[in-house]
Amino acid sequence: MSVLHNNVTMKTKRMRWLVCALVIGSLPAAISAQVTPTSSTELPVSGVTLPFFVDDGHDNLVTTVTASDLTIVDGKKPAQQVAAVQAAKELPLRLGVLIDTSKSQAGSKLYGPMLAAVSDLVHQLLVGDDDKVFVVSFASVPNGTRFMNRDEMHKFKLSLTPGGGTALYDAVVLACAERMKTEAPNPSRRVLIVLSDGDDNVSHVPRARAIAAAQNSGTVIFAVSTDEMKVGSSCREIQC
Repeated sequence: MSVLHNNVTMKTKRMRWLVCALVIGSLPAAISAQVTPTSSTELPVSGVTLPFFVDDGHDNLVTTVTASDLTIVDGKKPAQQVAAVQAAKELPLRLGVLIDTSKSQAGSKLYGPMLAAVSDLVHQLLVGDDDKVFVVSFASVPNGTRFMNRDEMHKFKLSLTPGGGTALYDAVVLACAERMKTEAPNPSRRVLIVLSDGDDNVSHVPRARAIAAAQNSGTVIFAVSTDEMKVGSSCREIQC
């Protein structure tokens, strides 16, 4: 991925991206849950896969979880049976990188360093033979690539010239509904990294639809802010 040059130190980039790299590398475990009808009027439902995180109550990630550790309830009553749990390392990665190329990015001193960090991170994450990534650049209109494997990503070049409005929600819907959800039915780590200042102003869909698209496809989104006023929260989960 071609990136803008920057003058920040490697230490700054590592500090900013350490949390992202660790979290994405370990997320998420997956539940294959089979619904068990509780009355004769309920219809059986096929198994579904859900991404999830587990912490110990002190913001420390728990990486070893078994089916017997989990209970799914509906109205305080057990409603589904957990059939299996798969750790993140057992699942292929489906990674989407959404890059804001709107006019507002032109004046951000963080934009170039963040692009360089995203490029480095993507190449570090694509380690498995079945790991794949796609890229969506968005200003007034989102434009996305197809899924690429590791070798294809190494050859990929992206030219970015900031300009236009910010269709963030449109880009999320494209990524989740037209890429993640239709790519493969099998369990996988479905993750979006969104590089943006977060100020949507031209999308055709509302925020609620973007959230629903992420939920329906089982995609976890991490936002990386290029807004210099929000640098302290440059890496955070915004939707699971």
